[in-house]
Amino acid sequence: MNNPYQESEEVSVQAAAPNLIQRVIAVFASPTQLGERLRQNSPWFVTLSIVALVSVATLLITPAELIREAAERAAEGRPLPGPAVMRAIGIGFILVASFGGAALIAGVLYLIFNVIFGQSDTTYRQHLSAVAHVFWISLLGGLIV
Repeated sequence: MNNPYQESEEVSVQAAAPNLIQRVIAVFASPTQLGERLRQNSPWFVTLSIVALVSVATLLITPAELIREAAERAAEGRPLPGPAVMRAIGIGFILVASFGGAALIAGVLYLIFNVIFGQSDTTYRQHLSAVAHVFWISLLGGLIV
């Protein structure tokens, strides 16, 4: 016999733990609801890893000529390394910026909300998870443009 309480528990577990695609859609469609769900389950590592991998893949498929043109404008006459070195530097920067930047931003948010404002109901991990999901906005914006 089917227990009606068991179904409602499954639904609440499903609502508390949306998959990555549901969370990315919620970043745009319902950020407040996503924030509430991230308080219960804070998946930051896989989210940041996928953002970093997609960013690296984007760099790898970008034509070398576009990378060189952008680097030449930024170098202002200084000598440039070869395309393979520039890609390696770009990959390193993406990894540092993805994980290090998220950690730094989450730390600043934790400091502001928990230490300065005295809001003690959020953890550093929840802030880190929120930042990881916000990175999807710039990632998808960059892919569209």
